[in-house]
Amino acid sequence: MSDAKWFKVRAPISESTRSQLVRVYALLTMGVVVAAIGCFADINYFHSGGLFTGLAGALMFAGARSVHASKGDNTATLLFLGAAGFEGMSLSPLVHTALRYYPQALISAALVSLAVFGSFSAAAVYAKRREFLYMTGIVGSMSSFLLIMYIANIFLRLRVIIDLQIYMGLGVMLLYLLIDTQIMIDRFETNQYYAGNYVRPACDLFIDLVGVFVRILIILMRKAEPERRQRRSTGASSQKSSRD
Repeated sequence: MSDAKWFKVRAPISESTRSQLVRVYALLTMGVVVAAIGCFADINYFHSGGLFTGLAGALMFAGARSVHASKGDNTATLLFLGAAGFEGMSLSPLVHTALRYYPQALISAALVSLAVFGSFSAAAVYAKRREFLYMTGIVGSMSSFLLIMYIANIFLRLRVIIDLQIYMGLGVMLLYLLIDTQIMIDRFETNQYYAGNYVRPACDLFIDLVGVFVRILIILMRKAEPERRQRRSTGASSQKSSRD
């Protein structure tokens, strides 16, 4: 049985494209597992996650995306998995905070992210070819607007801008997910990717997934913060009453 038959999609795409999609999503799954391992290892052993590991991951993603297929898939795959590990390490401070103070939010964020990712990916696969590609200019403009707001808020420090950045940023990442999925399918259908080059789209989708997860986790943590403060206040009052 061909691998493509495991990818049971009735969308108007060719058999070869289905086979490539299986490989892309299999590699993406491996990347998520490696990122989780990297995050766990950094929280418990290395404690080095942050800007440096984020930059290292970005450089390795760029390398994985640019490797020519003639040089072999192994090099690009190893770069992708290494980048995923560094990306997981860069997320460790945020995940550690969630584990310590908002464990339920972390679990919910992971489940919601996977559900949303799957739903939007399916929507892009089932949609007509290039249906969402017209939004590329809109998403680019939204990204530029977010960057301007980020720079402005360095000086303004307004909470409303932070909220807008988080929610609008989530919307941008979801749109990028739709666009990147359709770009991947279109390039597979028109043979614009080199034969066997499934690492590059996996890099794009991994970045989209991480962006969605981070923003959903931050939203859930912010929603859970008043409840956590109330519990702390109640606990402090109880301890004071018992001492009295």
